[in-house]
Amino acid sequence: MAQLLWDKAVGELYRVTLKLQQMWPAVAFRIAGVLRKEGDENVLAVAGANFQAVPVDRVYGVNVTLPNPHVLEGALPMPDFLGLLERWLEHSPASVGEWILLPPEGIQTLDWSENMEADLLWDPLIDPLPQAASQYRVHRLVGGGGQLPAGMDGQLRDQLGRLRTAPQGWAREYLGISTWDTNQNYMLVCLPIAVHVAGFYDSDASTVYVQLHYRPPYVVDEFWARIGRGRWELSLPEHRFSTAGRDEDGWELAEFATAEAADGPLKVWVGRGAGSFDWQISIHTKRSLDPASLRESFLSVWYELTNQQLAPYLQKPSPSPRKGETTAAGFETALANACSALGYSVVFGGNILKTRGCDFVAFDADSSQAYAVSATLEGNVGDKLDQWLLVEPSIRKAFQGVWRMKPIIVTAQPTSSIRQSHLRDCADKGVLVLGEDELRSLSESPPDLDQFRRALNRSPILFPSAPPTPGL
Repeated sequence: MAQLLWDKAVGELYRVTLKLQQMWPAVAFRIAGVLRKEGDENVLAVAGANFQAVPVDRVYGVNVTLPNPHVLEGALPMPDFLGLLERWLEHSPASVGEWILLPPEGIQTLDWSENMEADLLWDPLIDPLPQAASQYRVHRLVGGGGQLPAGMDGQLRDQLGRLRTAPQGWAREYLGISTWDTNQNYMLVCLPIAVHVAGFYDSDASTVYVQLHYRPPYVVDEFWARIGRGRWELSLPEHRFSTAGRDEDGWELAEFATAEAADGPLKVWVGRGAGSFDWQISIHTKRSLDPASLRESFLSVWYELTNQQLAPYLQKPSPSPRKGETTAAGFETALANACSALGYSVVFGGNILKTRGCDFVAFDADSSQAYAVSATLEGNVGDKLDQWLLVEPSIRKAFQGVWRMKPIIVTAQPTSSIRQSHLRDCADKGVLVLGEDELRSLSESPPDLDQFRRALNRSPILFPSAPPTPGL
């Protein structure tokens, strides 16, 4: 993520949008601001704006969702969006239909992120993308600053009273932005990269089939794929795709097939050009009627029953979580469900029973191992360790030496962000710490449970890669 001044940030956004404009025929938007009538013209002093490039044609136009402050919603053709960026780059008004939009003034800097994982977005996209086995990637521009347009405070206060909602709830509901506190101007632009990967294994033919879905201006020759078991390695053999027409969404479709033995889950990594991959999926090679395989694959089915996926419940929370996003209860439940899918018997407490020091215990009868798991969305590993040590004697006594206990603290934060002194304390007490990086395998579709199993069975011993940072 790069923090750039307005001119540089909007210039980078314009450059990338212009380069990839074939990918998105339209741009959806939600905009809030104060109406200023100038003769017959509707001039909107923009306070908050949310734009999303859309990889399908839309009905173009502008609808007024709310008055005073006005909330506009609709879609515009890509050339019109590029024209708006040109005008706003010059701090000049832009025409959209019968409206003239003044740029949100006073925003000095914006964060520009290229090729970020879509699951790291704080809010759902305005227009959902087609269902995909791999994660989408997104270019995003976001930032806030400056004073709200004159009259916005009073109009918004009245509107919040009529709607009986809070500012952030209003922003989330009507603009699709939960991170705008409405105390300053704000802009969000998302450019979803229209690429996703799918695959399946034919056990009768011992062959894996991989499909690539993409939109122009990308071409099939840009993409490569590698297949392996376990970790990513650049030395793995490279596969190339062949064109295969178009999919049901009108995207370009390419595919390849290769023989692979059915001796465990496969991983497929797909990228463009040289270097690392951008998309990955897991493919199960076990026969579909194998009971353990069906139990593991049921985890995805279970979350689909609520029109949700497992992945969002395992990530760092947004400031104002919505349904399908990380909460403490959702995080604990997702981890417990993953353990159940592995075949472990789970005794759950967590936020429901308010169990102290331990959220659930997962019993693996095959190994007589009992995983005592404490889950947290924060980086407060030291506090979690203290709470665990208070209840450890009681739990250990209950197992009477029959079950081998393994305490684990799982955090939604990256392990690299945890204080080294806390990690060392946990290692000294035999407590394993798993961070966001060790949970990424569960965010794949379907979740890679074998990787999660290996993470649970890692040694708690800390191997420092560098001298401790002073103060940590």
